[in-house]
Amino acid sequence: MTGEQTETETCFKEITYRKPLITDGRSIYNLVKKSPPLDLNSLYHYLIFCHYYNETSIVAEKDDSITGFISGFLKPGDGKTLFVWQVVVDESCRGKGTAKKMLDEIIARPCCAQVAYLETTVTPSNSASRSFFSSFARDYAAFLRESVLFPSSLFGKKSHEDEVLFTIGPLKRK
Repeated sequence: MTGEQTETETCFKEITYRKPLITDGRSIYNLVKKSPPLDLNSLYHYLIFCHYYNETSIVAEKDDSITGFISGFLKPGDGKTLFVWQVVVDESCRGKGTAKKMLDEIIARPCCAQVAYLETTVTPSNSASRSFFSSFARDYAAFLRESVLFPSSLFGKKSHEDEVLFTIGPLKRK
């Protein structure tokens, strides 16, 4: 680092943000696999997101490696709500604003011009995601409402926490 550059600024300069490609599917799968407590979906799931939902999803890339991924889609029948399915950032880029930058980039895309709300689900114990989405709501001067969308009982005998729906909005564009 030189002079006044911070580690965060240096990280931003080294990272590129772009729409995911089908060829990114395996790298995204591997990134999620090494990022507990995230739920690991099948490789096929990530290929589908890279192909059909690339306008509302994003990868962060550093040194030709995927270091971050957000999967999202416009809520069916409602062009004003972006549902964020999964956010993952490689350990080397955490705490440097990578996830924030990725989500800001998605929100700024033409396909999201009418988006006024963001929805996502977060388990009660996932303090990093809770903090991230609370910060996002503050950045966009939006309300954040929480309600249980999928109670733990729906997951059967497998131990799984409630999935709490975060509804953030209306978003005030920057």
